[in-house]
Amino acid sequence: MAGTTNREEDQLVRAIFQNSRKKQEALLYAAIEKHPDFTEPGLWGGFRYHGNDRPPRDVATWLVDWFQRNYPYEAREIERRFDVPPERPPAAGT
Repeated sequence: MAGTTNREEDQLVRAIFQNSRKKQEALLYAAIEKHPDFTEPGLWGGFRYHGNDRPPRDVATWLVDWFQRNYPYEAREIERRFDVPPERPPAAGT
């Protein structure tokens, strides 16, 4: 990136990664809330699977895909909240 230091680039990459992780987490929690085979057990948090079949090994990806297919409008709204690029950190010495 022109005009940025390695440290600034590292900070920007970290911010983009954190934003992406937060978006995936928000989609996952929305999917768990909507999926009929998952329930939130209560006070201590966590979620419980009540389906007849075993969930896939990568259940988080499976749930997000399910949510995006079955609730595309809601999924897109969540994604839109995180699609704003992170702010570039101020240049050194400013």
